[in-house]
Amino acid sequence: MSMKHVKLAYGVFLILFAAFKYLSAAPSTFNLGYLVSVVVLVVLTGVLPFVLASFIAGKAEGSVASWVTALGVAVIACCAGYAGYFKLFIEPQNLEVSMWDVAFRGIYAGSIQGILAALYSVARKP
Repeated sequence: MSMKHVKLAYGVFLILFAAFKYLSAAPSTFNLGYLVSVVVLVVLTGVLPFVLASFIAGKAEGSVASWVTALGVAVIACCAGYAGYFKLFIEPQNLEVSMWDVAFRGIYAGSIQGILAALYSVARKP
């Protein structure tokens, strides 16, 4: 898979991820605060994990190390992003939600980003 294809796949993932996050609890009328919270969530859980995983996996020696590194970094960063989002937006509202319940949501998105980051790092190596 070429870098161009990986970038396209990541772009599709990011658009679908952002749309899902926005539409999952969208208010009936436009709310700027809700939009800002979704943007923060997408940056913390959809952009930073991919960037970190791509960068660190690119430093790994060999394709197996790139895959393991990318998956591990992306999942950990995505779960941490959800935990940070919890601290910023959910905990102050005193909702009956555990931080662990929120943080574990990062496993699926982090796994997808880890695979894409591994493909990207392997594709860009000579």
